[in-house]
Amino acid sequence: MAFLALSGPVVRRARGVSLRGSSVPRDGHWARPRAPKCGRVVVMGSSAAASGGASENPYRALGVAEDCSHEEVEAAFARLKAKHEDDETKLAYYEALKDRIFADKLQKRLSGAVTARFTSSPDDRKKPKKKFVWPDWVKKLVKKPEAHELKRVGFLMIAILIGCAAAPPMSQTWIGSSAVICGGALYQRGAPEPVRDEFGNIGEVQDIKRNVMIRTIVIMLLATALGFGISNLILYTLPLPLWINPNVFSAWIMIAFQYLASVIFYTQDI
Repeated sequence: MAFLALSGPVVRRARGVSLRGSSVPRDGHWARPRAPKCGRVVVMGSSAAASGGASENPYRALGVAEDCSHEEVEAAFARLKAKHEDDETKLAYYEALKDRIFADKLQKRLSGAVTARFTSSPDDRKKPKKKFVWPDWVKKLVKKPEAHELKRVGFLMIAILIGCAAAPPMSQTWIGSSAVICGGALYQRGAPEPVRDEFGNIGEVQDIKRNVMIRTIVIMLLATALGFGISNLILYTLPLPLWINPNVFSAWIMIAFQYLASVIFYTQDI
């Protein structure tokens, strides 16, 4: 009895203590074991991962800008998915972030806050413009002048210009003389040098090339006509000093164009 009396209060105190996970009877009933708190923490962590972290910025967490396109979001998700392919929790987390971003963009688009961005396909892109290419015969028709060609005809043109200024009534004659000299220089440009004897005389007279001659005449006529038109345009639009004779000025322009044609164009074997 003494033992029972001593053990009675101890049992009563034990009944008042809340022991989790124990099978000590309480008020005559056996207490049901409670789940540990750590289980609740795991469940909460899983739900937070599934929701994608509602309190954080999904764009920043996924590593994209807020004005990103649909393709950029998919690329960022694919990159993170490949990096964490063995972690189901992170995969669910990034999947939820992607869904939140798409939902946010859809909501902004419906409210008119942003407009959709469209990326052009390779077929819709503007094709580069083709550059203009001169025909081969035009490329062969123009050739860079050499120093000796400029000097050979240049000195004669200076003499003709001086003669035209000294004798204005003979301007038409000087224009004709310039056309003959420049035409001859154009015809001979690129032609092989004639064979000469020991005294410097031409030993063999070469036949005239008909096609080369026709091209030379056409080019000289066009150059003279262009010079005539430009000189008259200048005379009608710009006032010249009184000491400049209009006929001399017009002759100078035509002679200059004839000279340029003789050193720029090339008529041999086009």
